[in-house]
Amino acid sequence: MEKKLEEKLLYDLEHHSFRKYTENFFKQYFATSETIGTSKRKRVVNAKIVNVYSTYKKRLLCRSFYIEEGFENKKFYRYIYEVKRQLAGLKKMITNRVYASTMGGVLILTGDWYRNYFSYTVGVNGNDELWEKNNVDSFIFYSNTKYKVVEHNCYKSFLDNSIHKYCAFEFTDYRIEELFRYLKKYDDHPKQIEMLAKMGLQHLIRNTTGLRFTKPMPQFLGIDKNDIEYLKYLKLPLNEFRKNLKWMRKHKITKIDDYEFYKNFYINGINPTDKVISYLKDQFETIKQNLYNATGRCSYYSINDVINLYIDYIKMGREIAMIMNSANKYPADLKKAHDELNKKIVVVKNKNKDKKILDNSRKYEKYIYFNDSFLICPCRHSGELIEESYVLNHCVKQYIDRVSRNETEIFFIRKKEEPNKPYVTLELKKKKIAQCYGKNDHIPNEHVKKFVKKWADKYKFKLECWGENYVRHIQ
Repeated sequence: MEKKLEEKLLYDLEHHSFRKYTENFFKQYFATSETIGTSKRKRVVNAKIVNVYSTYKKRLLCRSFYIEEGFENKKFYRYIYEVKRQLAGLKKMITNRVYASTMGGVLILTGDWYRNYFSYTVGVNGNDELWEKNNVDSFIFYSNTKYKVVEHNCYKSFLDNSIHKYCAFEFTDYRIEELFRYLKKYDDHPKQIEMLAKMGLQHLIRNTTGLRFTKPMPQFLGIDKNDIEYLKYLKLPLNEFRKNLKWMRKHKITKIDDYEFYKNFYINGINPTDKVISYLKDQFETIKQNLYNATGRCSYYSINDVINLYIDYIKMGREIAMIMNSANKYPADLKKAHDELNKKIVVVKNKNKDKKILDNSRKYEKYIYFNDSFLICPCRHSGELIEESYVLNHCVKQYIDRVSRNETEIFFIRKKEEPNKPYVTLELKKKKIAQCYGKNDHIPNEHVKKFVKKWADKYKFKLECWGENYVRHIQ
C-alpha cells in the first residue's frame, strides 16, 4: 500500500464518527450475579475484550472494546472503552489505553486519570479519545489469565464483501487473532500470498525471506515445480531449502526427521553413503551393548548420539591431517577411537601450554614427597592431566589452562609400586589443598588421607579439601 493512502486511511480511522454503542449493547458480556458475589473487597470480577467486525472503505474493520467490572472503595464499577481499531491491509492500527506490560502480555489502562496523564504525549481528537499509532504486529489480543477475548460477530461475511475477499485466509494456520497481520502481507502481494496459502505453503507467508516477488508465478519461489511437494512437507525457510535441495532430492526426503538426520552429515562435509549409515547402525548396537555390560542396565543412547560422535571423530581427524584410509574412517570401536583421538588432539593443541606447565612444575619439585606406600609429585605436562581425567573419570583435564597460567597446581598421588598409574589427584592453590579425590570423585581411603595430612604438615599447607570433620578425624 502506498504511504500516502495508508496515512489517509489511518487519519480517517481515528477521526471518523463510527457508530457509538450503548452499555446495553454489551450486556451479554457483563458479569453475572454469581460471578460478582457478595464480597466488596477491591478486585476485578470480569475483564473482556470484545471484537466487533464491520466494513469501512471496502476493507474489513475490527473495533475492539474493553469491558472491566469490579469493586473499588467498596463500590461496584464498570468501564467500557474502545481500545483498538484495525483496518485490513494497513501496516499500522490505532489504539487507546493499551500498553505492553513489563511482565509480558498486553494490558489496558482504566480510569479517567489516564486522559490527563497521557495528554502531553498524544493529542486528543474530536471524539475525545487518545489514539496512538502502532504497528499491526503489536498488541495482538490473545485470551490469557488477565482477560478473555470474544468475537461479537463473525468476520467472514464482511471479509467476503471486501477488497480482500480472495485472501485465502481459511487455507492457512493463522489464528483469528493474527488475521490483520496476514491481511497486511496479502495487501502487498495479493496473488502470491493467495497462491502460497492455497498450495499449503503458509510457513512462507510467515517468513517471506527468499521469495522473489518481482518474478512471475511460480518462478517467484526460485525452485522447480517438482520440488514444491518437498517444500510443502518439510516447511523449511526458502533460502535453506534451495541451499540443500540437491542432496534432499538425492535421498528423496519428505520428512523433517530425515532432513535433520542427513543435514548433520552435509553441514560437516561428510557424504552419508549406504556404507557410512550401515557402519553407524552397527556401532550404535555395539556402544549400547558396551554400556549395558559396564553398568548392568540399559542406558539412553540414540543413533543421533552415534552420528555426532562420528562427525566429531572425523572433524578431529581433519585437524591433525589424519589419513582417511578404511581403518581410520571406519574404526572397529568408534567410541574408543574417538576418545583416543580426542586425547591426542588435545595434546597437540596444548604444546605451547606444556612448556609453561613444565616451567611451573619445577617450582613445585621441592614438594615431592613419599613414604613406604605412596608418593606425590607435581604435574609436568597436559597429557598427564588428560590421562588422569580419563582413568579416574573426573574433570582435572579442564585445569590445563589454569595450571599453565600458574593459577593453581595439580599433584598426583601414586601407589609406590605403581608410580605411573593414576590413583588420587590433588589440587594445591596458594598453599591450600583445595581438592583431593580418587576415581569418580570419591574421597580417598584413610591411608591416603593420613599421607596427605603428613605432607601438608611438613610443608605447612592448609588442608581444606574434605571439610572440618574429616580433618579432625585424621588428627
